[in-house]
Amino acid sequence: MTENISSMEDYTRDPSLALGEKWRRYKADKRERGGKSAYYLNKWVPWYFFSVLFGAYAWYALAAVPAHHFRDPMWYAMNEMFGLYVEIQLLVNWLLIHNTDSSYQPGADESASLLLEDSVSSYNPDHFCGEPTSREDKVDSNNDAALTSSSSPSVQMTMETNGNDVDTTDSRSSMNNRSACSLGGYRTGLSFKMMVATAITKGGEVQRRAFPYWSWVPCLWCRRLRPPRCHHCTLCKRCVLKRDHHCYFTRVCIGVNNQRHFLVFLFWSIVMTSLASFELIPYTLDRVFSVYSFWNAFFPLNLISTLSGQLPVPYLHLIFMVWSLIFLFFISLGMFSFHLFCTLRGLTKFEYDNQIKIVNTQPMFSRLQAVMGRNWGLAVLLPGYLNGPPLEDGIKWPRIKP
Repeated sequence: MTENISSMEDYTRDPSLALGEKWRRYKADKRERGGKSAYYLNKWVPWYFFSVLFGAYAWYALAAVPAHHFRDPMWYAMNEMFGLYVEIQLLVNWLLIHNTDSSYQPGADESASLLLEDSVSSYNPDHFCGEPTSREDKVDSNNDAALTSSSSPSVQMTMETNGNDVDTTDSRSSMNNRSACSLGGYRTGLSFKMMVATAITKGGEVQRRAFPYWSWVPCLWCRRLRPPRCHHCTLCKRCVLKRDHHCYFTRVCIGVNNQRHFLVFLFWSIVMTSLASFELIPYTLDRVFSVYSFWNAFFPLNLISTLSGQLPVPYLHLIFMVWSLIFLFFISLGMFSFHLFCTLRGLTKFEYDNQIKIVNTQPMFSRLQAVMGRNWGLAVLLPGYLNGPPLEDGIKWPRIKP
């Protein structure tokens, strides 16, 4: 016998449950929601980002630029205006990422809004990206998510998915079947299986069932079916179309509607961190380490020096800003390069990590336009220029072949 996942939210207040039962449910809930670490990252990382954004800009605009360019009024004004422009770009694109909804919201007349008890998705390779084609399958509480007989697995992998409710299963059959369903050594969208949560027992155990990646699958949390490439995030508590990952910096998932804002945000993050570092690193070397020991560049020695009265508090803050800029520069550069690569390949992070080979029939430049829009150059330069629906269909994916 199974129960809804939503009932787990009130299990701590249920007097009829024994302490051991509450502990088992707590462990299951923690496992499904990613634990406290994901919760705290989602809560505090945005505050860290804004502290660096405003703190570094204050040192840049009020201290470093005047100190370096006070003899050249034109160059001084250009640096101040460009720094403000980059700051506005980051703020606007952060707001667009945070407020743009990529969740799956089926209409009242769509068959995908059926209750989970009444239907699960069926797989039709001739119509992999359309609406669910059957309502006959039931959730089997005794099913241990074994794969179909056509793909008897030899390897099974369970992985962390950052709030995703999906585990992955490498569905490989015999050598003959493997060569038939695998292209270039990769698992195709037709052969790859996902282990999707379909039920939770009263003992708190999560039951999973295997579904082809390019098919409609049930969502235990939302109580309905969801289309291909759509995954449920337990931090956002919704199904996200073309879910790439959960971004802790913005507290939302990156999906089909806000992916373009995310790419622009990363681009200007690289510009901001490199520009501020170019001004603040020489300023710090000249104003701080020409007077104080170079060992104050490292934590916790600088904190000890500040607490003992040797290093002023503003200089401790400046050192923290410089290290944060260097850290965020490499994070932004790595993420921008990776996500631009995935965009040009027509992949999501989930598909890249699990080596799911798909064929995007669009040319490479058209793949970039599908995400960024036709006038993507203006989108990079003008904040909020692409605040509208994307060009790609986040439900049916007519340009994708599994």
